[in-house]
Amino acid sequence: MKKLLFMVICIFMLSSCSSDIDTSDTGEFHQLYELDNHQDASILLYTDKYIYFYEITENKGHDNAVFTLYEQNMKDNSVRLSGTIDGFYMTAGSPVPLKDGLAFTVCTKEGEELTNCLYCYTDGTLSRVYTWDSNIPMSYISKISEKELALFYPCSEAHDGEEFYVYRILRVHSGDHTGEEIAQFQYNITGGEGEIVPTVDYSNGLFHIFVKSVQGSGSSYSICALDADGEKTAEYSIDLEDFLYLEPVSSYDSVYRIRCLEGSFFVLQTLNSRIIIFEEAGGRLVQVEAPECLRAFPEGYKIAESCGGRPGEIYFVNMFQDNLIKFDTSSRQFTESTIEKGDDESYIKSVYINPDGNILVNMDGYFYTKKLF
Repeated sequence: MKKLLFMVICIFMLSSCSSDIDTSDTGEFHQLYELDNHQDASILLYTDKYIYFYEITENKGHDNAVFTLYEQNMKDNSVRLSGTIDGFYMTAGSPVPLKDGLAFTVCTKEGEELTNCLYCYTDGTLSRVYTWDSNIPMSYISKISEKELALFYPCSEAHDGEEFYVYRILRVHSGDHTGEEIAQFQYNITGGEGEIVPTVDYSNGLFHIFVKSVQGSGSSYSICALDADGEKTAEYSIDLEDFLYLEPVSSYDSVYRIRCLEGSFFVLQTLNSRIIIFEEAGGRLVQVEAPECLRAFPEGYKIAESCGGRPGEIYFVNMFQDNLIKFDTSSRQFTESTIEKGDDESYIKSVYINPDGNILVNMDGYFYTKKLF
């Protein structure tokens, strides 16, 4: 019976997108032969001019590895080494483009000590611009300006015999390597009450924070907006109970990521790669009618890794079907495109989209690009 239920879910998922999505023709793949010598590479950022990628290598005589950053020029396809980071432990957060490079976060480890670091690569130089202590190697950054970045990170702390999750939002000044905390949320782990903040987005001068408020046996969900000084400018309650409940497995999903788009649209992604979209109208959030496949379980869509592009566009990717869906807030239109693997045996490991609508894929250990939308 369980196998039959799973098949029915998958068949429904495969057919539920076709009726309300436009389709887009795509070009052919072009292999990036310059990356053949970097088959263990991981992509940090794919822009209209450069591909930033890194490799992790063993640091002989030490417990930890070395992070090596590379830059590939898309005009002449040349690849150059851009810098190294010793004591690498793991990547921690999303990279953001800067005028002449990018910013990103990593976690380093020396002995048992973890250090979270914000790095900037500009004008051909890789430099560490800010560090913070946290026992949770997770963070989010966004660009406020070329010299100022928004930073969000959680950590666990103990106070007066009780444990807390503390979620901090900072403005980091890359020029003088300083950070200013503008907001903080707390969840009392011991008491089981407080505010859980899994994700934050920054756009158009505002921080948008997804909050799960827990009190007693009940919980509620909201999205609040803070200005650059941490002052609350708006707060919207949202009902996610039905959406988060996964009936096939009798358990609840959790929101993992938020994106705010031009026109006051809010996109939420869950841990199980499911999407729900809201629009602000008349001081409240209204759910946007979207293809059912975006919220399907167990093989739904997640927010694709993209750089730049139009402020009102967002891409969703399904790694099981190798499909991409673009949502344009100005037209409220969803457009579907198939990545089209080389053959049925090919495996696509990762997908990235640049501002020109091109995609970069790692397929069967090799990197390819092609025009998508």
